Amino acid sequence: MTGSTWQFRYEVMARFALAAAVAQGPTIHLDASQVRSALSRLATVEVSDTVMINNSLYRLSDLELDANHLTAQFGSVDFASYALAADLLETELRELVSERPRQTDPRGMPLRDAWLPTLEAGRAFSSRVCVGGPVCLVAIADGDQYLLLVQERSSQVLNVTGTLAVIPKAFHQPLVDAYGEIRISTTIERELEEELFGRADLEQRSAEEMRRAAPLHPLNASPPMRWLLAHPGSFEMECTGFGINMVTGNYEFSCLVMVHDPAWWKTYGHLLAANWEARRLQRYSSLDSGGLLHLIADRRWSNEGLFALIEGLRRLSKLGSPQVRVPAIERIS
Repeated sequence: MTGSTWQFRYEVMARFALAAAVAQGPTIHLDASQVRSALSRLATVEVSDTVMINNSLYRLSDLELDANHLTAQFGSVDFASYALAADLLETELRELVSERPRQTDPRGMPLRDAWLPTLEAGRAFSSRVCVGGPVCLVAIADGDQYLLLVQERSSQVLNVTGTLAVIPKAFHQPLVDAYGEIRISTTIERELEEELFGRADLEQRSAEEMRRAAPLHPLNASPPMRWLLAHPGSFEMECTGFGINMVTGNYEFSCLVMVHDPAWWKTYGHLLAANWEARRLQRYSSLDSGGLLHLIADRRWSNEGLFALIEGLRRLSKLGSPQVRVPAIERIS
């Protein structure tokens, strides 16, 4: 998409802006306990095959949201500032409620008490590191059905390891142009390329990849993406929901990517493959109501992944298409 606005649940318009001077956000001071948690995270990364790259992320610094519009302002923060602090919140909570806690702090949840103790703290974007991004359900037309893609996260990823998630699941971040890449739709297009279309160069895991001036130039697009860009009426990207995840502290855009032209799957379906972030890729039919019901009930889901799946299915069911027979899903207020 080329504009500064894009459709948000087909009713609400969203606008994104970059904070002046790309504000770096609050300074993080760690006490002795928090330093131990950060060192434990670093040690785990060092002795495992976990991938941790200290690239820049978009940090949510201000938000206005009502029934008609969403306006978000972003600054930047390096990945390490998140990975060694706020990203430890979910791990701490999981260990506390686990039947076999490994290193549970006897004081309960000291990290959460310090960084995300209340809903008010969750909304204090200017005083905390709040990162996040889109979590996308992809639906691809194939004959009389849509094919829905689900991943099982690999042991190499830093967060929600081993869980089920939709794909792509991404951090909102720039590669080379913080201003020009601010739209969530740009992140979605990039992550489709990286996580499904084979663009390993977008992972920026080598010095050579980080020296490219225009990695998102249309002439660098993969064949599947090039076809989509040449046929703009053949696919849609919609945001089906937005929220602040109080488990992780992250902002989440649940999204639905629909490819309506079955010619795309016939031509490029054989090229689709998950990258290293997924251990396994699974495919479901939009006509398999029983299979989708079983999928929804799977206990392995990450919370944001399940939210994106359900909101995506709810949107598909509203299309009224004979290609869709999803379970009835009601939202309880």
